[in-house]
Amino acid sequence: MGGRAFFLAGVGLIVGTALGWIFLQPLERSVRGETEETQKRAIAFEEQTGLRIVRVALTAGGGMIDLRYQVLDPEKARAFCTIRNGSIVLKEPPMIILEGTGEILKTSWMGHSHAKALRAGVTYYVLLLNTGGKVQRGHFVTVLIGGVPVEHLPVR
Repeated sequence: MGGRAFFLAGVGLIVGTALGWIFLQPLERSVRGETEETQKRAIAFEEQTGLRIVRVALTAGGGMIDLRYQVLDPEKARAFCTIRNGSIVLKEPPMIILEGTGEILKTSWMGHSHAKALRAGVTYYVLLLNTGGKVQRGHFVTVLIGGVPVEHLPVR
């Protein structure tokens, strides 16, 4: 096989992977049990903030909530971030609202700072205290970042 064939095979692999990722996103959301309305709200959140909530999970024996978010659009995401001590941080800690009770958790375990610049495709995290163990696996929560909500996220 010549160099051109390897090049074309490589381009085909990259294009196929990108198309697969694009078309599998809605499938992934439906597998997680999200309704069409929930999906629309998540997409609206992503378009407004440039962020995607990747996971809400309990850690540290249930004493903390691990909130993971991925930067989709660094320009949009910068509106929700600031620089402290030379590193990027969210302007205010995210809020987690427990659906059903309306209880709000927003105390971060420690100040999280990340790289000096937001990069598209990178997943960042924040650890929040799960005061009194109010949030449990299987619960659904609403996450607010910068006052912008994304609803009905399962806690893992």
